[in-house]
Amino acid sequence: MRRVSILGLSLLLGATSMGACSDPSTPNLAPNLIALELLEPSGSAINALSGAEAGVPLVSPLSSIRATFDALLDPSKVQDLSGSAPGPGRGVAKVRWEAAGGITELGLLADYNPSKRQNYGPAPTLTFSAPVALPAGVHLTLELNRERITDKQARSYVGVSGGSFDTQPFVATVAVPQGALPTTFSIRIVFSSVPAGATAGAVRVFAGVLEVPVVVRVEPPNVWVVKPVGEGVPWTPGAHRLVMLPNAITDTFGIPLPAGAYEFPFLIAGNVDGGVDGGATDAGADASAGDTSNL
Repeated sequence: MRRVSILGLSLLLGATSMGACSDPSTPNLAPNLIALELLEPSGSAINALSGAEAGVPLVSPLSSIRATFDALLDPSKVQDLSGSAPGPGRGVAKVRWEAAGGITELGLLADYNPSKRQNYGPAPTLTFSAPVALPAGVHLTLELNRERITDKQARSYVGVSGGSFDTQPFVATVAVPQGALPTTFSIRIVFSSVPAGATAGAVRVFAGVLEVPVVVRVEPPNVWVVKPVGEGVPWTPGAHRLVMLPNAITDTFGIPLPAGAYEFPFLIAGNVDGGVDGGATDAGADASAGDTSNL
């Protein structure tokens, strides 16, 4: 039985506790899974083997999963070697969740890195990621394919078969700086996951009662930038408001933004009809200026 410390926690990953069948008097030379981590977009890692006492991890839908082993794997089973260079492997891992239509599965892409080492020897990793993003706001179960994760002697790895975790809901954040903004100002909408696309009418801007034609530019993977239509066309001075239609904005799995009012006032600097400078706000024009609103 081998005791491995992962992120300060002692875990037993021996053959008995992990369900492997082997003669205890014979050394187990199969690869051992020594770490399973959830990698956030920020770069932080969450231990997925910490046990029930730590609770179910909650991560971004843009997260990936990294498995670390103590011996080299068979690259032909975890990578696509059909091209001139190794590509992501398929069929190595998947996630499952319960949707309205029943249990849904999503195959993950596997990136194999055999060059990692720890002080005692090889520590190759498999990093699993969704083709676009993980579904938002669901409970996911990770399943590793033991038939594909083996060494070159076809010995399956020893360790847990996967884990479970929750993903954060699909929301958006709109930041409106305080005070009057320049006419070249771009509105940035940051989503917690990858939106399906900028549907016509999903984002609208008004100056008073008049609608301002806008274009939504996508900055992969999860940002929309809103500006007036036309190359170099500025905003007109005065009070504006951005309006979003939550039912028209979904993630790539069809999950919409939560219901609610999505209006964000902003003020563009300049003279309006010979009036005062835009630094003087209309009543209520900057009611949410300076706030970062989570939708």
